[in-house]
Amino acid sequence: MSFKLSYNFLLLITFIFFACDNQTSHSSSKNKSLKSSIKYAKHFGIIHHNNKKIIWITENYKDTLFYEITKPYSKLAVLGTIPVFQLSLLNAISNIVAIDDVKYYNHSKIKELVADKKIFQVFPNLQWNYEVILQVQPDIIITYSHLSENAQLQSILNKFRIQHLLYLDYLEQHPLGRAEWIKVLGCLIDKDSLAEKIFSEIEQQYLQLKQITDTCQYRPSVFTEVMYGDAWYIAGNQSYIAQLIKDAGGHYVFDFHQYENSRPYSFEYVLKYAQNADFWLHTQHFRSLQQMKNNHPKYSLFKAFKNKNCFNNDKIRNEFGFNDYYESGICQPHLILKDLIHILHPDILSNHTLFYYYQLSEQ
Repeated sequence: MSFKLSYNFLLLITFIFFACDNQTSHSSSKNKSLKSSIKYAKHFGIIHHNNKKIIWITENYKDTLFYEITKPYSKLAVLGTIPVFQLSLLNAISNIVAIDDVKYYNHSKIKELVADKKIFQVFPNLQWNYEVILQVQPDIIITYSHLSENAQLQSILNKFRIQHLLYLDYLEQHPLGRAEWIKVLGCLIDKDSLAEKIFSEIEQQYLQLKQITDTCQYRPSVFTEVMYGDAWYIAGNQSYIAQLIKDAGGHYVFDFHQYENSRPYSFEYVLKYAQNADFWLHTQHFRSLQQMKNNHPKYSLFKAFKNKNCFNNDKIRNEFGFNDYYESGICQPHLILKDLIHILHPDILSNHTLFYYYQLSEQ
């Protein structure tokens, strides 16, 4: 069951649970409240109390969704590459009965199970395959968007008592915050301890890598992205990529932008601040310097372009061009960080071979 209340009500619920726990402090240990250790994520939390588990998920801190988990979910429709990969880390692919569209996936096992018709495709947005939902009847459907405007789907979910969980890992600005959403899935399928263990291992490796660069006096300057039409979208200093660059021992040239996500700017604005930057990351669909120059001749004005220090993150792509960075990489930020450290400080991880990134060729 899910319900929607104000964010402030979460504080009341938490207070009540912990107050009750204090009143029953002499009961057996198995009945005591377990406070879930959410360290980095800001858009979800988990409250364990006795045999009850409540997940809260918030998008804007004004309204919060609460999900009471009374028993493990065994059949999941998971419409997103990241939660699917996290379920694979939890050895729970067998719990997945449906996904969105197999063309988005790099995971070989998912492709195999779809081909064998053991996992079905729902094709969301404008192509919802409602017959598949009726056929597989999952216990819960996990999506990246609200379903309130889809009356037909809402009717199906209500009639067959299928729960809906809103997955908002993409709102997290810390790389470990996004990876921490594996705890939500662990809670749903009663693998809380395994989820905690997997995340702790990822966190440990990430922090060990970060510690290597904390004392670096030389921090090369970095900028990201390319033009989209007439706009260049620049992430703020509180964004996911800004945090990665900082943790990798780099200096993000737009760290004076005091916001989280991305905002559009002109080419001239970006050139003003990034022309002399040392490295250029995330060149989108461009895989060579020549392709970039053919598309926009003024790209050659940047120092990073002249020095051939341009790197893209789509080294691993499936046959449809979908990037594994946004599938397995987001779930394993320590591997992304290792790549970035090798790029920015090649002397530190000299034996490392880039996994998600590669240096753009000339042609």
